[in-house]
Amino acid sequence: MVIEIHSEISRNNSLYQQWCELACTPLEHPDWLLTWWDAYGRDARDSQLHVVTIRENEKLVALSPLFVKGSRLRLLGSGAVSTDHQELLIGTESIETTRQFLLWLLDQTNLSGWTNTELECIDENSTTLSAVRQISATREGLVLLSNDTANCKLELPTDWESYLGSLSRNHRKRCRRWERNYFESGRVWTKSTHQEWDYDDAFSCLVELHGRRRLDANESPKLFECHRFSVFLRNAFRSLASKGMAEISAIVLDDQVVAIEFEMASKNTVFAYQSGMIAGSQKISPGSLSIMSRIRSAIEGGKQTYDFMRGAEDYKFRWGATVQPTSSVKLWRTSTKGRIALSSHRLYQQSKSFVRELIHS
Repeated sequence: MVIEIHSEISRNNSLYQQWCELACTPLEHPDWLLTWWDAYGRDARDSQLHVVTIRENEKLVALSPLFVKGSRLRLLGSGAVSTDHQELLIGTESIETTRQFLLWLLDQTNLSGWTNTELECIDENSTTLSAVRQISATREGLVLLSNDTANCKLELPTDWESYLGSLSRNHRKRCRRWERNYFESGRVWTKSTHQEWDYDDAFSCLVELHGRRRLDANESPKLFECHRFSVFLRNAFRSLASKGMAEISAIVLDDQVVAIEFEMASKNTVFAYQSGMIAGSQKISPGSLSIMSRIRSAIEGGKQTYDFMRGAEDYKFRWGATVQPTSSVKLWRTSTKGRIALSSHRLYQQSKSFVRELIHS
C-alpha cells in the first residue's frame, strides 16, 4: 500500500479522472469537493489542501480529500451548508483499510502542523465510523464521538402505486386528489434542466424561490446572500449537471413557477439538496406538489432511495422517510501537542457546562 499526499490537483490531470471513477455519489465527486475548496478553502488564511491517495500495485484504490486549517485537519466540504454523508476514504468499503489509514494519519508528520481532526456528518453505518470505533478502544481517550444532525431518507419501492400504498390513508388520498386536480388536469406541469431549461435561468429561479420560502417562514434568506456559497453551488451545479449528476426542476402551476428543487443523483439515490417555493393556500402546498413529483420521478427512474438529507423536519416523515443517525468525530494525535490540545478542549467544554449551570441556577 503506497500513500501519497497531493497539495494541488488540476482538473486536467490523470488523478482528477481517477477520482471521478472512484466517486460513487456526487457528494464524493471532485467537481463537488474541489469546487467547494475553490470557494471556501483556497484563499482562506492558514489553509492547505492535502488530498491523500492510496495505491496498490500502482492502481488508485482509495482517496481522502483533506485540508488543514490552523491546527485542525478536516474533510473537504465540511460545514453545515455544504456536504452530508462524509467518508474519510472514497473508493473503498474496507474497514481494515480505513483503520490502517486513520492510524497512519494520526501518526503522520508530513501534513502541516495540525493537532486534531474533525469529521462531521458521518453516517452511523459508515466504514469511517466503524474504523473510528475500533481505534477508540486503543487510543486512551484521544477519540470523542458525539451525535450530529441526523439525515432522513426514503427507501423506494419499484412502482408508484406500491409507494402510495405505503403512506397513511389520509396522505394517500391527498396525493391521489393532487394527481387528479393538478397533474392530470394540466394545471401543473414540470420543467427541468434535463429538458433544456437554461442552467443560469434555473439557478436564478432557485435563488429567488429559496428566498421566498425563507421569508414566508419569517426566516432570513441568508444562505444565498453569502457570495461564497452562491458561487460554490452555481459552479458545482454546472459541472455535475454536465455529467448528468445534478438537476434543477420546477413545478409550474397556472403558468407560474411555484416550487423548485435542486437535486443530485448517483446510480441508486437522489439527494435533495436545496429547494424553494412561494406560499401556498389552504387547498394546496406547492412544496407538497414538488416533493410528490420528485419522488415519483425517482421511482420511475429506477432509484432505490430518495435522500432528504440533513434535518429531521416533520414533513419528511409524512412522505415515509426514516431517520438516519450521524455522528461527529474528533481525534487527537498522540504527540505532545495533540495531548495538550485535547486537555485544552476538555477545559473549554467544562467551562461551557459551568456557565450553563450558572445561567439556569
